[in-house]
Amino acid sequence: MLGVQIGPAKSGTAASFLPGTNTGSAATGSGSSFLTIHHRWFFDRPAVRNAVDRAQRRVLSRFGAYVRRGARSSIRKRKRPAPPGSPPSDHTGRLKRNIFFVYEPVKSSVVIGPARLSGSTNAPETLEHGGVVTLKRRDRRIRKRYQPRPFMGPAFDRERPKLSAMWRDSVR
Repeated sequence: MLGVQIGPAKSGTAASFLPGTNTGSAATGSGSSFLTIHHRWFFDRPAVRNAVDRAQRRVLSRFGAYVRRGARSSIRKRKRPAPPGSPPSDHTGRLKRNIFFVYEPVKSSVVIGPARLSGSTNAPETLEHGGVVTLKRRDRRIRKRYQPRPFMGPAFDRERPKLSAMWRDSVR
């Protein structure tokens, strides 16, 4: 907050701006008008908190969108399976379409990843980390081991160095 007061100067007044004081006055000479500036620094907590919350929501949502885009672009649609260690193949297009992100205001975080697809297996998690899946085939169960084919982790790691640049000058 900044206040300005203009009025007649007292004779013999000199400029006095002392460090640590809240008032400064400057005189332009004997009998002339003077300018007094009163300043009081304050911290508008609700306004600052709202600005930081808006910036956080904007930055984390943008980060989530970039990671989602990176994960989607790494998944190729092809008939044959991807080699282990590379992003998976998407035979039907469902995996690519079901990658989402959402800003979670309660935890001040962003959740990025594939939605759980229908069925009893958790295919996206199995593709990302690998594992053993039990499948039913004609009245018998078959256990099949899958090697990891990560797509979310590499997309996140590619975008993480850009996060600090997104925060720069984001609070207005």
